[in-house]
Amino acid sequence: ENATVIVNSENTTINVEIDNNDGGDYAAFAITATDKGVIKINGNLKVNAPYLLSTRGDSLIAINEANENKTIQVNGVIQFANAPGGADMNLDSNLVMNLRGSDSYWTGALMSYTENVEALKLGLSDGAQWNAQADIPDPTKAHAVKVNELTLNDGVINTERAGQVVAI
Repeated sequence: ENATVIVNSENTTINVEIDNNDGGDYAAFAITATDKGVIKINGNLKVNAPYLLSTRGDSLIAINEANENKTIQVNGVIQFANAPGGADMNLDSNLVMNLRGSDSYWTGALMSYTENVEALKLGLSDGAQWNAQADIPDPTKAHAVKVNELTLNDGVINTERAGQVVAI
């Protein structure tokens, strides 16, 4: 049986403060699901972390999966990978993140140590914003990856600098 964590609290706050968290072999993540694990967060969520989440191995992470009026304020990189040379290179995972309302945002980038990752379903509604960071950690080994499915319903994507490409 798969490990499953379902968070139904009204408000959840996660703060990750760590020095020398460069995304290498043992980066610290706020949320991690691997090896068919399931994490669902259904209430208001606030996360401040250099690395928001990591997933691989046919896992599922769902943040506001039902797209309800919840305030989601998250900062950090999303990584579809394990460290280079890690044992499980199956990066197939599902990530669903729905941001709704002008108080909701994600500031971060998407990265992987392989180029063939297409697993993020991102919804931005009613003024919610994705502040897309231009740079990824570990750029000599990692790759920026695209959002696989984007639903915009009066949502906003902000770029960090002129000429920045946001891949969808």
